[in-house]
Amino acid sequence: MAGRKVFFSIIIPTYNRAEKLNRALASLKKQTCRDFEVIVCDDGSTDHTEAVVERFSESLPVLYVRGENFGGPARPRNNGLRLAKGEWICFLDDDDWWYPQKLEIARKATDNADLIYHDLDIHTPRGKSLRKEKGRRLVPPIFADLMARENCIKNSSACIRKTLAMQVGSFNEDKRIVGVEDYDFWLRASRVTCKFLYIPKSLGIYWKDKENLSVDLAKYIDRINEVYNRHLNFLRGEEKEMALICRDYIIGKMKANMSLYPEALSLFRVSVKAKDLQIKIKSVYLFIITYLKCSIYAIRKLCKERNEGYV
Repeated sequence: MAGRKVFFSIIIPTYNRAEKLNRALASLKKQTCRDFEVIVCDDGSTDHTEAVVERFSESLPVLYVRGENFGGPARPRNNGLRLAKGEWICFLDDDDWWYPQKLEIARKATDNADLIYHDLDIHTPRGKSLRKEKGRRLVPPIFADLMARENCIKNSSACIRKTLAMQVGSFNEDKRIVGVEDYDFWLRASRVTCKFLYIPKSLGIYWKDKENLSVDLAKYIDRINEVYNRHLNFLRGEEKEMALICRDYIIGKMKANMSLYPEALSLFRVSVKAKDLQIKIKSVYLFIITYLKCSIYAIRKLCKERNEGYV
C-alpha cells in the first residue's frame, strides 16, 4: 500500500470481534467502487483478529495496525487518521457492514459536501428489523441543529473530507466521553463547515445485539452531559435554550430506561417545550408512557406493602 493514492480511506477500529470484523471486511470486497484502502486499527485484541485481517490481504488493500488497549474507539480511529492516504475518510465500526454500492453512491456526492452520511438498516441476531437508524437533513447553522435535535450521524455512515478532518483534529481521547466521541467530532466539524450532506437511503447495516446494548446508562448520562457542557458556550439565547431542552430529552429517555420514572417525567415536562416538532411529539409520547409506568409501579408497590402488612 506504500505510496498508493486512493480516494477513500476506510478506518475500522476493532477489539476482540474477529468474526464480526470478518463480515465487515467481506462487505468491502463487494464494493462496486474499488478506489479505497482499508486501515484496521486493533485496540489490543486477544483473539484471532490479526489472522482474520490476513485472510483478506490478497483481496483487499488492507493495512493492519495494532496498538495497546485503550478501552474505546477514539485512539484506534486516530491511529487510522494519521495513516490515511485517501482524499476522503470513511468510518466503519467492526460489527457493521455496507451494501455494495455504498462507496459508489457516496463518491457521486463528494463534490458538493465536506461530510456525508446516510441511513442504515438495523439487523439483530433475529434478522432484519423493521426500524432503521435514520439520519435527517441538517439545517444551517448545523452546529445549533446538532445540539438542539440530537446526533443524527451514525459513525458507520459517515464520510468526511480529509482536509476537514485535519482541521477538526483528532477524536477526543478523554475517557469522560467514551462512546460519544463521534458526536463531539461532528459538533467540532460543524463549527468549521456547514457542507453536511444527507443521503436519505440505507447504504449499510447497523448491528444490534447484547454486546452493544449493554450500555451503562448512568455513565452514558454523564458522557452526554460532558459533551453538552463542552459545546454549550458556543450558543447564545434561544439556540442555547433549545440545546438544553434536547439534552434533558436525551437524559429523560435514559432515566426512563433505568426505571427512574419521577426523574424522567420531570425532564420530559421540560422537553415538551422543544421547538422541533419531532422531539416535542416524542416527549409527549414518552411523558404519557412514563407516567403510566410510574403509576403501575406505584400501585404494585402499594399492593406489596399492604400484603406484607398482613403477614
